[in-house]
Amino acid sequence: MRALLTATLGLIPAARDLEPTLDGLQEQLLAMTDSNVALVKGFTQGTMTLQDFVTAAMETVPRLEALARAADLAGRPEIAAEYRAQAAELQKLGGSALRTAQGFQKFQTYAGYVRELAGAFAQLAGSVGNGDLEANLNGVANATARVADMAVDVAKLVATSGADIGAWVSLTVKVVSSIADAISGFQKARAEAAKAREDFGKQFSLINADAFSTFATRSRGFFADLFGGGPQVVREVNDLAANIAKAIESGVLGGFQNGIKGFLSGTGDLLTGIREGVRGALIDAVTQALIQGAILKGALGNLLTELTTTLAAGGDVTSIISQIGATLPGIAKTLEGVLKPIKTAIDKALPPTVTNPGSTTPSFGSGSSTFQAGAPTVVIDILSGTRDLIRGAEAASRLQMDAARLSYRAGEMLLLAAERMAGPHSTLTSGSR
Repeated sequence: MRALLTATLGLIPAARDLEPTLDGLQEQLLAMTDSNVALVKGFTQGTMTLQDFVTAAMETVPRLEALARAADLAGRPEIAAEYRAQAAELQKLGGSALRTAQGFQKFQTYAGYVRELAGAFAQLAGSVGNGDLEANLNGVANATARVADMAVDVAKLVATSGADIGAWVSLTVKVVSSIADAISGFQKARAEAAKAREDFGKQFSLINADAFSTFATRSRGFFADLFGGGPQVVREVNDLAANIAKAIESGVLGGFQNGIKGFLSGTGDLLTGIREGVRGALIDAVTQALIQGAILKGALGNLLTELTTTLAAGGDVTSIISQIGATLPGIAKTLEGVLKPIKTAIDKALPPTVTNPGSTTPSFGSGSSTFQAGAPTVVIDILSGTRDLIRGAEAASRLQMDAARLSYRAGEMLLLAAERMAGPHSTLTSGSR
């Protein structure tokens, strides 16, 4: 305080008597000095708490520094020096409490920059499909905001030497809330995974869906897990296995249902009905697995795709059809190699029921089709279906030509009818045909 007064009086002797002769910069300096003297008096005389003094000084010191820079630019170094002297005096009186508060203030400023940058880069990551990076950057922004918010309470505690009960309560609430949010994110992710697993498993009564499905949580990174909403729920399902399981369950349960109904109504044998249902379910499952598997897709997928696009474009498909025909014997041979041991095992464990005692052809499956000697039914169906496809493709080009001829002939007939309706005075001409 003494330094403030001495400096001011040294610059402006008998300031009050000379007020009419002071210029603008000097008047501004005198007003600031009066305000700072009152601030220092309040603190040194005990009428102002350390926290209040620190709060006022944090606003005053930057203003004094700005005024000093302005005085330098105006060519008044003596006034600039006076502002800097007052700022130094306030800084000294505030001590470690003021320095700590100023440090937290800078931290909050930089934290704001971090939040803005993290938010901008998170949007960029999301736009390019990098979900993990987006979640982590959002987590960084959230964490920075929380820490900056806590810094306010810490600054108050430093300024009051830990005596501010309100600051303690506020800081505790924020810390506990942050921990609770992090735990909640993990619990929510685990609950979602468990619910998804339960819902998927409800589709199956006999088969354990865990054998071909996984529902779990995956870490997306530290900040994403703790401050970005929690881990990610991962769903992995073998769709082919799931479809096969549905086919097996449907057939088995249907077999038991038919067997029980037949037994209770006296129209059938219980074991025979169950066996036929299980046998049919196994055959359906094997068929579905082969149809959806890699054998047919690898051998015919590209050719059928090329056939489709060429037909749609009106191109020549004869060479494609020839390639499809040449591919079928190899497919049939491969399928037979796969199906023969399966058929042997099914016939041994679940013998087919002979529906006609005078026939030597046993029933194969739960449908109306029968097994034909020499090749499994699925092979015959594939060959027949592909044969029809080839025939259809060969007819496509002929149909296009026939349609063109019909369109032309229809046009001629319409023109002729118009000439007749117009009578002999018509100027219409039929043209050459």
